[in-house]
Amino acid sequence: MTDIYGRELYGSENNRAWNQHLYLQEKKKEIHEARVKQVNYAEELVRGLKEQMINMQTPFDPVLVQRANDSSVAFRFGDSIVQKYKENETEISKMQHLDDDRKSKTIKIIHALRTEELSSQGKAISSNVYGPAVVNSKKDIENFDTVIDKRLTADKFMNSLRANEEKFIISKRKNELVETLKKAGEQGLKEVVINDKTFYKSGKSWTTKMPNERKTGRRSR
Repeated sequence: MTDIYGRELYGSENNRAWNQHLYLQEKKKEIHEARVKQVNYAEELVRGLKEQMINMQTPFDPVLVQRANDSSVAFRFGDSIVQKYKENETEISKMQHLDDDRKSKTIKIIHALRTEELSSQGKAISSNVYGPAVVNSKKDIENFDTVIDKRLTADKFMNSLRANEEKFIISKRKNELVETLKKAGEQGLKEVVINDKTFYKSGKSWTTKMPNERKTGRRSR
């Protein structure tokens, strides 16, 4: 056996070199196994985060969620905000006054608003969690005010969408009613029932008053 310079080794020198060789090989093996474990751990961590994000329907920073949960001993605010977002997303996806492109953009907006709420909630730490010596009462109050403001902003945005949806549905039903009565008139019908309400033909228009009622001003018995 030779050393690293190519010189022949004999006796004890040969044994020491061989032992050193075995030692280095063992260390290389340990380093390799450690690296494999690190890679596996990293892959498992990433896989877990991806699963968590999938379960949340859209990516939220898990750190923000955990901070929001840790801000109170009585309530998991982070989970609550995530659940509220899920409900908002489902509601928006069913709105009739938004096309698919506007739905996608609107969901991104409410996601951003709920993310701001999450972030502010994580900063609104309670003295019951960290103790009065850590929490600055004035700053603490300001942080809680910020949380309320962010929550109200998101809720007002959803309320405005609901108002627009209600107007759209009312307008849609009105247009459908007009179209149905128009077709009934073209078919020569004098009376038609729509959504449990009876309409009577009166000249070129339609009314819910019966013919006798229109003449006497009261409904006939």
